[in-house]
Amino acid sequence: MRQGGRPGQVQGERGGMNQREAMQDLKKLERLRMMKLLDLLDLDNDVESKLIPHIRNHHREMFQIMRKYQSKIDQLAKGLRKDNLSEEEIIERIKEIDQLDTARHEKIRDFHIEASKILTAEQLGKLYVFQARFGGEVLEKMRDFKKAQDERRRRENGN
Repeated sequence: MRQGGRPGQVQGERGGMNQREAMQDLKKLERLRMMKLLDLLDLDNDVESKLIPHIRNHHREMFQIMRKYQSKIDQLAKGLRKDNLSEEEIIERIKEIDQLDTARHEKIRDFHIEASKILTAEQLGKLYVFQARFGGEVLEKMRDFKKAQDERRRRENGN
């Protein structure tokens, strides 16, 4: 997320919210993700207690990598916008971004290897599908919700 004009502000769909609210929203989304995943996998207590620490650690690692990745992308964008990066600096920034992207893929692979030691093949397949689709489904639901709100406002305003 991009910093707004005032310290502690994050630019977003709602104009601006402070970073604490943004983090709370992110934590809520992560809890929802965890609940949906555990419900989908239908795990017994023993398997669940083995898997949850791996999921939490994986999410923590991914969040750290993605925060660094976004920071590097923002730095590159800012430098390009201001036209103050040499060709060597651009290439160096791109290499840093590529390294973070590689690290992200390695963490995903490592998580899947650990999960394969705990889950059945069917559960592992469901995990792959869930991970690939969850974010897109959340975005789609958010768009639908916003569209419904906009339509309701238009009807209320007589438009």
